[in-house]
Amino acid sequence: MCCAEIKKVKLRRPASSGATVWTTSPLQEANILRVMKARINKRKNEWVNSFYSNIKLIKYKN
Repeated sequence: MCCAEIKKVKLRRPASSGATVWTTSPLQEANILRVMKARINKRKNEWVNSFYSNIKLIKYKN
């Protein structure tokens, strides 16, 4: 997966405005948006910060 196309996804309701997530597939993009919508209202800053850390880890693992 090292050569997969990476695309930038803008989240509609991020905790910090203008936040972006880099993903490698449309499926991953859909999952991110679905999870963000489900979770963002419960624990805003704390959860989102750990979420972005996880995304970075996933990106570098692949």
